[in-house]
Amino acid sequence: PGGYEVLQRLGTGATSVAYLVSVEDRELVLKLALDPRHNDRLRDEKEVLEKLGRHQSVVEVHGSNGYERAMLVDSAA
Repeated sequence: PGGYEVLQRLGTGATSVAYLVSVEDRELVLKLALDPRHNDRLRDEKEVLEKLGRHQSVVEVHGSNGYERAMLVDSAA
């Protein structure tokens, strides 16, 4: 997705890869589905996080910029 500077690859899980990115002078985590078959799973995760709302133990979702296979969230670090 455009406008993100990749700072570091954080890791790869079973269905996605996570990158630490810089967006408008903020460091966030960009999570990308490894395969289009995992898009639904990433979308479901995003929806669950959005429903949980703001809480100190839940990362905030900053959207996906219209990309089905991506999710932008706060860093938990």
